[in-house]
Amino acid sequence: MVSLPDKVKVPASFAADFVCTDQDVKDLEVPRPETRWCLLELPQKDLDALAAGNTYYFQSQGEGEGLNDGGAAIATLDQTFSIEFLENSNSLFIAHVFEGSAAKANESRSQAAVEAEANLDPEAKNSGFRCEVFGQVRGHLLTKPAPVNKQRIIDLVAANPLGDPVDEDNPPLSVQDLSYRVAASPAQLQAILDEGPCVEIDGKLRYLPPNVEAEIMDTVVNVVKARGWNPQEVSIDDLFAAVVDQLGGNIVPSVAVLKKAVRCLLGTPPPREEGSTPDKEALAAAAKRLCLDKAKMTKFQAVQLLRQPPEQVRQRFNLSAKPPPQPPLAKRARLGAVSGKRGLLLEDFRTALQELTGATEPPTDEEIWATIGDEACLDEFERTLHLIDVATLPLDPQDRLKKLFSIQTHWNPGRLEAWVAPTLGAGIKVAPWLLKQTRAVFVEITEGKEERFLTKKFAM
Repeated sequence: MVSLPDKVKVPASFAADFVCTDQDVKDLEVPRPETRWCLLELPQKDLDALAAGNTYYFQSQGEGEGLNDGGAAIATLDQTFSIEFLENSNSLFIAHVFEGSAAKANESRSQAAVEAEANLDPEAKNSGFRCEVFGQVRGHLLTKPAPVNKQRIIDLVAANPLGDPVDEDNPPLSVQDLSYRVAASPAQLQAILDEGPCVEIDGKLRYLPPNVEAEIMDTVVNVVKARGWNPQEVSIDDLFAAVVDQLGGNIVPSVAVLKKAVRCLLGTPPPREEGSTPDKEALAAAAKRLCLDKAKMTKFQAVQLLRQPPEQVRQRFNLSAKPPPQPPLAKRARLGAVSGKRGLLLEDFRTALQELTGATEPPTDEEIWATIGDEACLDEFERTLHLIDVATLPLDPQDRLKKLFSIQTHWNPGRLEAWVAPTLGAGIKVAPWLLKQTRAVFVEITEGKEERFLTKKFAM
């Protein structure tokens, strides 16, 4: 097929096997005839890959039946598109233009088309091009980039957690099996599996539960510290042997599982000396080492402290601090703690973190927040820390603010700004936005000293 030449008259005719799908007005009540052709809109790079012989699949977003299948999608090599049919009431024809003589073209054309060409304009007849209409369509499939349903992938893999017996009624899936049950391009699917809590064992995917992952990470951090290893150069074989010795081979059956479990602790290897070129032996040795980030290890240990009951933490570190007396109910911040338990006192956390890190001085408030980041919030009234599951916070700023006020009624302005800022669009300043959405109150926590907090407006 060639491009249609500009400013050149080209004779057009219907192919011998052309089928018309138009309906007469009197037949509008009956079902429309099936079309043999449909136009599909895709980016040029995906069309080029399709023309090169690659295969794309039409899939449903879910596994329901009929209209409950979650909608149709098409997966290319590296992108997933949702599909919308854009119908056109006009007659739309598709054709191809080719070079060739009239005699050659007559071989595949109807007799009526051959006879009609005899009356054509000589300029069009002798142009050396022919246009043949071979199909009719009612519209085209409009494609829009669509996100992959990550939760569906996790749900399918989660039927067989690591360490549990295989579910005979719902056996583990391979990557190929999963590709037929989820609308996702091969590149997107593999990226989600690499980033998510999924491990491949003997060609089958198993789920890495959060509690098992945390147990492996806790063991890794403790082993590295107890044996005095350099976190940036940890032997994978030695670490694997030590972890298996403590947890067992059913929990950590392979080095790949170990690497997946500690992916949140990995750091950047130290840079090589300028001008040096590593040989094959050096590269092979580097491949057998793990580089762990010391700051990430500390953050993991800090968050693990907040996951434990406060009494257990105080007993573990021999802390004698007691919770402060409850303020009057009218001045107490209502806290919907994630764990449903009383939080850990900030001073207890400070002491425990100092012992864990081996620091000579207790960490300052700034150092504590730099360590735990957005994993916890502080009850300013009781001076206790509480975990917050970031994944459960809405992405809409109004919804997130409402959720945060359901967790805690009074917020330090700076910390509330840090939680809301990521949800606001570009150019929107968080402080003025919060002034419109909240109201400021002054509470006397320490006698003789009032502190400013933000709380929700009555209409929220």
